[in-house]
Amino acid sequence: NTLLTRLWIENNKSKYKDLCSEWKNSNREHIREYSKKYKIDNPGIINSLIAKRRAVKKKATPSWLSKDQLLEIRNFYIKAKKAENQSGVKMQVDHIIPLQGEIVSGLHVPWNLRIISAFENQKKHNKII
Repeated sequence: NTLLTRLWIENNKSKYKDLCSEWKNSNREHIREYSKKYKIDNPGIINSLIAKRRAVKKKATPSWLSKDQLLEIRNFYIKAKKAENQSGVKMQVDHIIPLQGEIVSGLHVPWNLRIISAFENQKKHNKII
């Protein structure tokens, strides 16, 4: 059964992607509750993922950035929070070229950052858009 499922998915990638997207859209509350419970039940895993992300970001921040550029990066996070407070929509600072890309990895620099909704950021899953 598992082999047949994998074969079907391999031969129907577009349809499978559409079905997954449809399921996610109709089960958002379930996914939100599951994620919340997972974070509570697995704090060690969550902490390790956060630490890994922090380390990657630190490593991806070039030492040659000027103080003004570092301040510009900081301002992205401040602006994202302000936009979130004004709109009521969760906002995040997105790396246009992901820090942990499959083919290429971006840098934590001002010209690789933008502010987008958390929904849009999580929807793209490390894809360059």
